[in-house]
Amino acid sequence: MVSSDPAPVPAAPNVKVGFVGLGAIGLPMAERLLDCGVDLAVWNRTIDKAEPLRARGARVSASPAELCDAVEVVVSCLHGPPSDRAVFLGADGLLSVDIEGKLFINTSTNGPDCARELARETERRGGQYLDSPILGAGPPSAAAGRLLFPASGSAEVVARAIAVLRCLATSIEHVGAVGMGQIVKLANNMQVAVGAASLAQSIRFAVGAGADPEGIGRILPLSSSHSRVMDMWLQPMLQHTHGAGGSLTTLKKDVDLAIASAAAVGESATVAVAASRLFADAVTQGWGDRAVQALIEARPE
Repeated sequence: MVSSDPAPVPAAPNVKVGFVGLGAIGLPMAERLLDCGVDLAVWNRTIDKAEPLRARGARVSASPAELCDAVEVVVSCLHGPPSDRAVFLGADGLLSVDIEGKLFINTSTNGPDCARELARETERRGGQYLDSPILGAGPPSAAAGRLLFPASGSAEVVARAIAVLRCLATSIEHVGAVGMGQIVKLANNMQVAVGAASLAQSIRFAVGAGADPEGIGRILPLSSSHSRVMDMWLQPMLQHTHGAGGSLTTLKKDVDLAIASAAAVGESATVAVAASRLFADAVTQGWGDRAVQALIEARPE
């Protein structure tokens, strides 16, 4: 299992940082930056989510433009291509002000095409862009500073971003040019989605055939099918508990981006396509806002 014990707190980077997007992962990331002593400004579309950070000393900005104008480094954690484009390219967006010399660290999962588009627009205006989507075990990893970052961009930009990323992550790997971080993230989430779909269907099969759920829960983690996906979701699926974590809708978005990105390089992702269909069924049946373990409830249509 991935440790949820807090990672050692590094020295605070000597820069003003802005954080955009205070969702399930973004909020604990911003809190971790405050834990590290970072001089932090924040913005979120729903401003109430920023209040706990204001209480800890963060400055709350009225718009992405206002935030960007006041900092040297911007970290963004948004839902995907539409949100990224709106926040970066909108009339009051991050790139609507003078960004000469500013660094943008985008931790969203938005696909390689969107990442390259935002990098081009950022660099055309004189800024620097790092494509560094999040890997890890969700909010607990974010809170503990134990995220993983496949960072993509120039070596110069990666080096400049390291001091901020070390507040958030225990592993930072330079994986190539902008867009390659997205490819690595999508390859990971393709495996996660396929594993989750397979686990849900195997449990439904075994329990439906009459096997004892408690026995399943004890024996499968000792078997050759053991995996981190099983560590995260076997017991919640067996017990039909739907706690915290990334939503089915978000993981479906990621696996669909992976399928499209694979097709763009001539790779067939037939197993991921099948998993996406089960995720689509779960969303249609009203489970989309629940954590991934709710996939156990989905009835294939």
